[in-house]
Amino acid sequence: NVQDFYAHSNWVEGAPTGPPLGRGPLAKYGDHPTWLSMARADRESLDVYTRLNRNGIIRWHGVWDSPPDSLNKDWSGRPHYSDAYICAYFASRQWVRLFRTFVNDSVTWAAMRRFPASSFDPGRDWDYSRKISFYSGHWCGNGAPSKWSDAIKPPPGTAPDLLIATVIGFLGSRCIDKNSSALRSEVQNLLGTWGMAPYKGPVNVALPSAAPQKLQFVRLAVHRIENLNAKDDWGEMDWFSEVSIGPQPYLSGLINDHDNFYFDRFPFGPWTMIKQVDAKSTDIPIMFRLMDLNYLDDDEVDINPNKGVKDLVFSYSLSGGTVRGDVTGPPRFAVDGKNDCGCAEVEIGVDKLAGTCLK
Repeated sequence: NVQDFYAHSNWVEGAPTGPPLGRGPLAKYGDHPTWLSMARADRESLDVYTRLNRNGIIRWHGVWDSPPDSLNKDWSGRPHYSDAYICAYFASRQWVRLFRTFVNDSVTWAAMRRFPASSFDPGRDWDYSRKISFYSGHWCGNGAPSKWSDAIKPPPGTAPDLLIATVIGFLGSRCIDKNSSALRSEVQNLLGTWGMAPYKGPVNVALPSAAPQKLQFVRLAVHRIENLNAKDDWGEMDWFSEVSIGPQPYLSGLINDHDNFYFDRFPFGPWTMIKQVDAKSTDIPIMFRLMDLNYLDDDEVDINPNKGVKDLVFSYSLSGGTVRGDVTGPPRFAVDGKNDCGCAEVEIGVDKLAGTCLK
């Protein structure tokens, strides 16, 4: 919920449609402040909304292929995606720190930190939520069904057959509680208690900082995939990628049933992974692996020009803005596998971002 505010409001749009973050009276809060990092009087003076119907201007949540003026910013094909990501990152850190303030009891807080994950193992729910999001086109965008015609011609980011099978596997039957995990059962029981506390007006909480207050990020984006001689078991290729930026693993979205795909055309957008990195970092290690989705075993596709290896391993220089390793040179490059069977070419770009949240 905290992150969705930045993804589905006009907060990060800048003037004239959003607050002029980082400018004028708001400069003291940094270029990516959060709602809670601003003094109440300053934020309540702003024109912030999650839906607009004013003077003939209508703006709404939107879907993945809505016009650019729709409010959704929660995948990389949408305007202001990276800015929403950075604000949501700061806000998430603030709220984690706020939890301790809300608990306000060191013994209870210590017990919470020691609580074993095995008591309510999230593994099954996490695995199925990821798969359902991935097969339905919600994971990193590029096509989730939004109209009836999508049932006949699904968007590129959707795999309907695998989605249906996964949903059935998660539910177990038409009874949605048949295979409930202990975690999901407990959450369902708690839902009925939400909203029971009476509202007594706003509370001014002593907010912890989202420190470190000035952060830098590395952003990797995939702009193009072209199949050279790779084969899929059931037709055209079903692309996805596995990535690591530093120690952080990432899973891209899906491009289903396309041998070649060009991301930089509306309404599509690049596969994008953003990682916060330490201010003292110089070179950030990156691994990129291109995969073809299959019903049983997914196949790795060769994109490395060196013999005997398929994935790419390289580093990005924060100071020089260049890459070196399996590929060396400018931060936007095209590379393909030339020595092994099942090859493809990918075009990748790497750059850095910065964000400040000063209060």
